[in-house]
Amino acid sequence: MVNDGSEVPMLGTLNSERGHHAYLSLGANLGDRWAAMQAAVRAMATLPHVELDVPAGVASMYETAPVGGPTGQTPYLNTVITLRTWLSARELLAALHEIETRLGRWRRIRWEPRTMDIDLLLFGDQSLRENELSVPHPRLHERLFVLEPLAELAAEFVHPLLHRSIADLRAEVAAAASPGSVRRIMGPEWFSAPRGMSFAADPPHRLDLEVGA
Repeated sequence: MVNDGSEVPMLGTLNSERGHHAYLSLGANLGDRWAAMQAAVRAMATLPHVELDVPAGVASMYETAPVGGPTGQTPYLNTVITLRTWLSARELLAALHEIETRLGRWRRIRWEPRTMDIDLLLFGDQSLRENELSVPHPRLHERLFVLEPLAELAAEFVHPLLHRSIADLRAEVAAAASPGSVRRIMGPEWFSAPRGMSFAADPPHRLDLEVGA
């Protein structure tokens, strides 16, 4: 849906008439992870010049072991969504960072625990390497917690730099992964499931995650 229900305006900052398909990775391992993931998707659905089809554009939910960062971290919830946008990659990334901030994200040390992490994985077939902007995401092809949900939405998509399909990359990484390191816990219906669903890693306190409500 287009956030304001109107035709896409012809503004100087907008991209091509047909827009770009972007793929985003979402992850959270602090606070009420389930509510944070739902809040992030709702916030993205209201961004200007963005179309997000729920549930068709939403992958399953996975619970995964942390990769890198401080020891003792609790598991992550991870998923991938796809949307169409008329923003540039840099404009979209800035909007995603704003959503992270509204959901309590602090950027202090690399791979630290977080209430919300949103990565821009793919932006059409573009390859961009600029200050704080790299697409395709430079570690996309190494991460099963990204490739597993991404393959649900874009199995045949060919990586612009590696020239291999997402399904092929996923199979290679899955073959070398530890059993159970990435566990599917619910299909795309997670987005409409009761808010605040709890898992063993969720602490008893709740965060205020009414974004755009």
